[in-house]
Amino acid sequence: MIKNKKKFFDISEPVYGSCVSVFVNWSLKEINAYLKRRGFDYRAEFHIDNVAGCFKFYHKKEKFAFITIRNFDWAIDSQASAVHELLHFVFDELDTRGVPLTELSHEAYTYLFTYYFKELWKELSCYAKK
Repeated sequence: MIKNKKKFFDISEPVYGSCVSVFVNWSLKEINAYLKRRGFDYRAEFHIDNVAGCFKFYHKKEKFAFITIRNFDWAIDSQASAVHELLHFVFDELDTRGVPLTELSHEAYTYLFTYYFKELWKELSCYAKK
């Protein structure tokens, strides 16, 4: 198992044209430096005990959504944090597109979540025990 390996990747999906960037095992300082290099005037902040987070902001009409998973080691708590943050992203993504979470829209939410989940797990597979 690779522990504390840093990883950054984007996941895009074609139906809604949505995208989320994922920072794995990056420090808050490293994330903020990356955002600054990209020209974003934004400072990410974590609560003291946060091990993960989901953030979205706009800069000059460009949307930037990202998930951060700190100390990912494939343990059940790490997996749960990743899924938790991914759900935040999916809820927000469809809500901002005018798709409220209702009995009639469950499938849209679950299909979008499934797509992102599969792509996230492919990327996180490098942390699995070999």
